[in-house]
Amino acid sequence: MANVTLEQLIQETAEQSTAAKLPKRRRKRVPLWSKLLLDVLAAAVLLCAFALPHHVLPRTYAPLTPPSTEPAPEQPSDTSMGAKFAERFTATVVQSENKYSSPNISLTVEKKTQGEGDKLITYYVADIYIRTIECFQTALAGNTYGKGISEPFLDIATAHNAILAVSGDYYGRHYGPVIRNGVLYRDTTASADVCVLYKNGVMKTFAKGTFNAGAEMQNGAWQAWSFGPELLTAEGASKTRFNSSLTPKHPRCAIGYYEPGHYALVLVDGRKDGYSTGMTLTELSALFESMGCSAAYNLDGGRSAQMAYANAMVNQPYKDGRDVSDILFIGEVAAK
Repeated sequence: MANVTLEQLIQETAEQSTAAKLPKRRRKRVPLWSKLLLDVLAAAVLLCAFALPHHVLPRTYAPLTPPSTEPAPEQPSDTSMGAKFAERFTATVVQSENKYSSPNISLTVEKKTQGEGDKLITYYVADIYIRTIECFQTALAGNTYGKGISEPFLDIATAHNAILAVSGDYYGRHYGPVIRNGVLYRDTTASADVCVLYKNGVMKTFAKGTFNAGAEMQNGAWQAWSFGPELLTAEGASKTRFNSSLTPKHPRCAIGYYEPGHYALVLVDGRKDGYSTGMTLTELSALFESMGCSAAYNLDGGRSAQMAYANAMVNQPYKDGRDVSDILFIGEVAAK
């Protein structure tokens, strides 16, 4: 310190005082909105990572009851199905632009309209007789049961040599029991009404919460669809209240039942001004009552509502239709 002059000491003290008055360098703060954005992005990434394999990417599953390797179950005797309609069948295949008959199948497809102008409704009715329940088949997209699996409707129908086909219940997009061609694929509680076609040709509908897949498999369930709603009362009368919120006018697809071996498939076009507005569920219910059906059931509609005959589209699907996960079809029994 002896070598430090008074002048140097004063200068050093002044520099220290000046430095003390300078503001300290602050850390740059991240805006609150950017923190929130980062949190949202992180949550979205995690959600996508979970949803992609569970809800978007196709997934396949094994059926709950594997297809039987045993001979086909004995079919109803001719007294209960075939013989009653014997005059409708032909010894050989006879086919025209809207009719088909063979030893096992007889069907006619008719175009019908009701109303006019902006209330015009265009729909198609297929009147179907079959000798054996095996002629009433279903098919899955890609011949595979799972989620997120779909194909163009006409491709599925053509691949299975369908004489007549309509879209199904889009099981891959909805939850509920799935029975196809006698195989139980899914046994879950349905929030919708369920429709069952049995091996003896009988068709029944079940109100929400009353269907038991195990019991109905024991009773000979051949097909079961879960979409709905059921369209007629137990007495075959039309309804005005349904287990569905999709009650306004829409394109529709539905199945009707008269008696074992005699069925109807109805396809209603819609959402096309000047051609067809579609039907409400009340109108669809009234249609099946007027046709004399004892049971009827609504299948997937909207863009899914499609009908094909002889490998060609019958109706005019809304926005050219959409790929579907399953179809109902009438086809010849494969030779064994």
